[in-house]
Amino acid sequence: MKNLYALFIAVDKYAVPSHNLNGCVNDMTATQQFLKRYAAAQNLEFSPKVLENDKATRDNIIKGFNHFDKAKDGDCCFFYYSGHGSQALAPTEFWTNPNGMNESIVCHDSRIAGGRDLMDKELGYLIWKATNQKDVHFLAIMDCCHSGSATRSTEGSRARKVLPNFTPQSVEDYLGYKHYPQEDGQYSAPPSNHILLAACRDNELAKETNFNGKSRGVFTFSLLETLEEGGIHQSYQELMQRTRIKAEQRAVQQHPQLEGKHGAQGFLGLAEVKGMPNVVYYDKKKSEWRVDVGSLQGLNEEADLRLKLTDGKE
Repeated sequence: MKNLYALFIAVDKYAVPSHNLNGCVNDMTATQQFLKRYAAAQNLEFSPKVLENDKATRDNIIKGFNHFDKAKDGDCCFFYYSGHGSQALAPTEFWTNPNGMNESIVCHDSRIAGGRDLMDKELGYLIWKATNQKDVHFLAIMDCCHSGSATRSTEGSRARKVLPNFTPQSVEDYLGYKHYPQEDGQYSAPPSNHILLAACRDNELAKETNFNGKSRGVFTFSLLETLEEGGIHQSYQELMQRTRIKAEQRAVQQHPQLEGKHGAQGFLGLAEVKGMPNVVYYDKKKSEWRVDVGSLQGLNEEADLRLKLTDGKE
């Protein structure tokens, strides 16, 4: 029997109370429940590890990745984070970023004296370490601000973001930096074959708001809704296409992102892909029907696209 090793991290309660959120644990719980049902349906042995609130310190998150050490060829690994995202001043060795900043996740203890965020390059290293020389499928889902490239503003919503950290750090301060590839004096996280489903672009904010009486993240709620509607039988590309439509209807300037080389695969690399879903939807904000298609379907900006209605008119 194949195994599904999952690491769930959610932080609503931070060491700095003004940073507290409301929907992250709700998101994690809903995601864990979905994944448990999915594992049972796919005949997978489900092995979850959960770090919640004060347990989600920087050290504990790093140690939590040891949970994936048990994964063998053919197994699946799943990483989920819901909480604050932020940025930090990048060492000069990472200045391939135009704004001189690296993205980060904010651990429970990140912003107290002596605390540090977990940087995107460090997450990349941890994923590389978990998958190096293994044939495993690794899926990361991140519901936080600036989550694109990592690896809430409507009424009643809140952004999962805190201010950047401008304290200078050296490349030697980065976890696993000795394993980072170098080219012309510039460092990057070691490459790994993983899929990232991110709540937004790296310059955007992820929102949380109220759904059915509970505070939830717009991205996680939209993603799980899409999966429950049959998204497990779509490729990652198609799954995120539908999720993006839902999220963009619910939050301003939040565009979920897919990163990775295996976007044509099904969920966790297991589910059978049954083809392109219907991408016609009604835009409530603009009060019009729209079609979400483009280069993925072989169309470009100059394509003449017309809809054939059921009465035969265009």
